[in-house]
Amino acid sequence: LFRSWFNQLRYGYNGAEVNPIDSLDENEIPILFFHGTADKLISYHQSEWMYERNKGDRKGIRLIPDTPHAHAWNHDPAAYEAAIREFLENGTAETLS
Repeated sequence: LFRSWFNQLRYGYNGAEVNPIDSLDENEIPILFFHGTADKLISYHQSEWMYERNKGDRKGIRLIPDTPHAHAWNHDPAAYEAAIREFLENGTAETLS
């Protein structure tokens, strides 16, 4: 409740009203998604949907097996950093594990 109030006050929006996937219909900004398949807070399928919906030419997705929410880097730091380098150099990083 506090977070929604704070976001409304500071940023002018309520978190309950935000739907990130809708912003991707016209997106042309390069975007790289990382998501753990063991995420219990947000299903990794949401990253798959967002990846598919994104209209930009430079997009990537990495699904990290057996990894909980916000632990993609912790799972394999070298692979995470390599994916970022690949994305920055080539504009792609499509690995659905």
